Amino acid sequence: MGLFSWLFPSDQDRIAKGHSFLQEGAWASARDEVLGIEGPDAEQVRAQAKDGLKRINLDLAVACAEAGEMEASAQHMKLAASFAERGDGEIRAARRTLREFRSKAKKEEAVAMAPQSAGGALGAMGVQSMAQVAGGSVGGVEGDDPIFSLPPDHPKVRFALLLERYGDKIASKLSTLGPDFEKGALALEEGAPAAAFSLFAPFTSQEPLARWFRAQAALLSAQPAEAIIELRAMHRELGGPRDMAGQNSAAVLAGALVQTKQTLEALEVLDAALKTQPKDLGLQVNRALVLETLGKDEEADELARRIVKQSSRVMEMYKLMARCRVRAGKRMLAMQALEAGLVTNCTSGKCGSLPFDVQAGRELARLYLEDRLEPLRAAELIGRIHRNVPEPGWFDGYLDALTARNSGASDTEQRVATLAAGLKPGDRRLEWIHKAFAKQVSA
Repeated sequence: MGLFSWLFPSDQDRIAKGHSFLQEGAWASARDEVLGIEGPDAEQVRAQAKDGLKRINLDLAVACAEAGEMEASAQHMKLAASFAERGDGEIRAARRTLREFRSKAKKEEAVAMAPQSAGGALGAMGVQSMAQVAGGSVGGVEGDDPIFSLPPDHPKVRFALLLERYGDKIASKLSTLGPDFEKGALALEEGAPAAAFSLFAPFTSQEPLARWFRAQAALLSAQPAEAIIELRAMHRELGGPRDMAGQNSAAVLAGALVQTKQTLEALEVLDAALKTQPKDLGLQVNRALVLETLGKDEEADELARRIVKQSSRVMEMYKLMARCRVRAGKRMLAMQALEAGLVTNCTSGKCGSLPFDVQAGRELARLYLEDRLEPLRAAELIGRIHRNVPEPGWFDGYLDALTARNSGASDTEQRVATLAAGLKPGDRRLEWIHKAFAKQVSA
């Protein structure tokens, strides 16, 4: 980089930094780094960042479902889908997994509630439905519901379904805010966060919970500083964080603080929330990621290890452990962490888990090939990567070049030259090339 590139970075500087963030698993930071930059290089960073954000939310969706936290699971599933393309195979597979968990939970609930089926404490009436909360009392005859008898795409039906995610207490407060709040909520759902941000403004002084929606709109319109203002005010007015449709508002606040480079403050927010909610999985995962961002690799590794003992399917924690261990020079332990994650999140069809994790496979293959270990396992991983990646990228070319180096192939030098072409000084990938191909680079 040039002398002042850290202060006035060029687009290429920012793209290189985005790639560095990708290698660290800092998906949100990578995405934010190339915000506003056009072109194929920036788009590649964005695509990989979105894929990483998708995967971490898929991990959490499955882990929450495994722990019986279905609302939180549904929210993470929604976030994962927002980062995926239509028809994404991993989204479909995760949804199948979640259906399995829901089906199992319903069966267990039916067994537990069997003695009440003849009219026990809740009987056949159960808890007040969201249709009542959102639109008045429900008639006695099926189909007379003033909300759900409307067409499925009617705004009132969509708003009622949205409110159902938040539970009766929160929904009953939000349902009284009127049609403009409803418009804002639906605008947010429809992918118009900037419009929603403005529509929510009048309601934040009426109802603290409205600040949550304005914060969501701010985050989705790349205004993390505004989200911090709203979330801090909400916590102050409500006396602390809240579970909002399966998302812990403290975790969301911490994420916004990280985006604005206030990482120590993010850790403080998470630590305060964990004092009252020590078993919250999302808070723990976010804390591990923040510790890694702060360079506290040993603490992050230890916390990630405890998390996977509690919930074995949070694949992002296996990858975090591997990154921390590589930086500490513990490459064999990093390989073990990745192997454990890939085995735990199997694809046999019998364990109800996610498809092959391409990023974990790539990183494990890289370590094996760089250290000239387990050539058959590395080849197997590369084969699975190729079957799961429609268009191979730079990293896949790097793995192929390492394979060529290890087998003494005559075209290794040409492969290395192709890999290095176009990379700017400061790009971490150049460090990999110089270290792994010292002979070819110096030739």
